[in-house]
Order: sequence, then structure tokens, then C-alpha cells
Amino acid sequence: MTTSALHDDEQHPSGHAPRGPGRQCAGCRQRAPANRLLRVVVGPRSELVVDLYRRLPGRGAHVCASPRCLQQAVERGTFSRSLREPTRGAAEALCASAAEGL
Repeated sequence: MTTSALHDDEQHPSGHAPRGPGRQCAGCRQRAPANRLLRVVVGPRSELVVDLYRRLPGRGAHVCASPRCLQQAVERGTFSRSLREPTRGAAEALCASAAEGL
């Protein structure tokens, strides 16, 4: 198994990958430590919300902090599957806000 580009700058001196919870980006599908990805949850008004502090209730989907990964996740329908709720319009609104500077 090769190390992804997301892990290259976080190698432990012993040569092992850093410990901690790993997650997969919903867009590019690369694995990375959870603290390197944005957590997205469904808010109280059925909108997608970026959970910066990782404390909001409910299921979360993780995505790299790049507009390209957000767009790929929307196109593949990954948010709907991961969050187990229809999110089509909400996902497009999240992409629009990311384009403005998240």
C-alpha cells in the first residue's frame, strides 16, 4: 500500500504513519487523518454544514478542503449515501459557499 500525498508531510520519525482516526475523503477517496479533513453533517434545516469543531450530532461525511473534492462528492452522490439523507440541493449550496471561500 502506498502513502497518499495527504500523508507525506506527516511521517513519524520511525517511518510509520501517524496514529489516530483515519477517514476517507468523500470526493477523491484518499485516506487521511480525520483532523486533515472537513467533517460535513446535515443541519437542523436539512442543509449541509461544515462541522469545524467536530461536535455536531449526527452522521458525518469527510472531505478534503478543496472545491474539486467537494464537487466530486456532489457528482458521485457520496454525501447522500454517507449521511443517509437526500442532500442534492444542499450539496450544491455547500459547493457554492466553498467557491466563495468556505
